[in-house]
Amino acid sequence: MTNTEKCLKVKVLKQIPTIIATNKPLIKAFETYFLLKYHYSNGIISNFSKNQKSVAEVCNISVRTLWTRLKILKENNLITVTGSNIKFSSWDFLCEKFNIRKNFYYIKLNNSNNDGILKLEYLIRLKALQEAKKRMQYAFKAKVKQSSDVYNEFCCITGAENGKLSRRAVLNSAIECFKNPAMFTPDEQFFLLNCFNADDNMNCLTIARMFNNNSASSGTYLKRILEKSGLIEIEKRIIESIERCRKAIMGTVFYSRPTKQTILIMPDNLIIAGL
Repeated sequence: MTNTEKCLKVKVLKQIPTIIATNKPLIKAFETYFLLKYHYSNGIISNFSKNQKSVAEVCNISVRTLWTRLKILKENNLITVTGSNIKFSSWDFLCEKFNIRKNFYYIKLNNSNNDGILKLEYLIRLKALQEAKKRMQYAFKAKVKQSSDVYNEFCCITGAENGKLSRRAVLNSAIECFKNPAMFTPDEQFFLLNCFNADDNMNCLTIARMFNNNSASSGTYLKRILEKSGLIEIEKRIIESIERCRKAIMGTVFYSRPTKQTILIMPDNLIIAGL
């Protein structure tokens, strides 16, 4: 980014964040790929050897790091080198290579914050989280719709009008069922607490494993980075119930002797801001 350019809108192919999530070097290489595709709209960097320093500055990285990332891109056939010129593979090539449709995110970057440009790498990870949440939403809807009886049951429980079932309404009913089970029949309790998890959030360990890391602290760190950058809000969810023994697939359940309450700790709700 030049000194005069305060904001840019980078195109990122949808589904790529999920596809590359477990490969950290490839995430970083794609960060460079997307940035350079934006700055060199004709898809070609001419006289690279002569201009490598300015190219690295565009990506806010060192020349050495730039060479490393370009090597990864070349190994994955995402760039071709002819003499001193570098040519980027087309969007159509990427779609064919990864078997995806040509749909884009338009991600805004700016250099107005104290830390300089927020790394596109973290925004790619954010999109991977968002895509995971959407998959969980679709999976829940598909599972419920497999049985008309189950679907109708949830419509009755949530009071859905005209058969328009809301996943969020089911989740809210499940939380209310945990807190006040007497408000629901045994069948309703079974459906809400044991069979169908309408939540679209993951715990820190699951998030870490998305990015090929087996330490829950890695998932916690990523959430903190995204929260600090204003890209997500984190809602802590601790639900209490007067019932002594409860089960729920929505999170971890334990009994607190000091408070004489059964506690349900659900994964943090990640509220993702628009990019």
